[in-house]
Amino acid sequence: MGLLKHVVLPIYALIDLLVLSFLVTEEFDPDLSKTWGKSDTPVTDLEMHLMHAVAGVGLVLLVNNIAAIFVENSHYRGMAVVLQMLFFSVDAYSYIRLGKDIPGIIYFIIGLGLVGLVVHSKEPGIFTKDHGPGKSKKG
Repeated sequence: MGLLKHVVLPIYALIDLLVLSFLVTEEFDPDLSKTWGKSDTPVTDLEMHLMHAVAGVGLVLLVNNIAAIFVENSHYRGMAVVLQMLFFSVDAYSYIRLGKDIPGIIYFIIGLGLVGLVVHSKEPGIFTKDHGPGKSKKG
């Protein structure tokens, strides 16, 4: 069983889909203040551009995670998880710089990736029957 393939990457793909759908629907909301905080000014062109850029990153991560589920390459899966963790680590850093509390979902996303990568680094061996030195799946 591959923890990354069967658990971590599908959850990440779902999170990316939720982020993407949230940003796409927010674009058409004339009053972003109910989601993003109080503001007396409308959304600027730069803010709209940055929202589109984040949606683009969400789309890229979604496609990458889906591809990693179906491509039989453990290194690719590991890198997909690392990319997801990096993106949300930068998001967490942004919250810190703004003096705001980091949402719990970001802790979940990064923690899930860490657990998945630790288990992934020990495979085969934890969830497989081909333990021991000299046993390799490569033929």
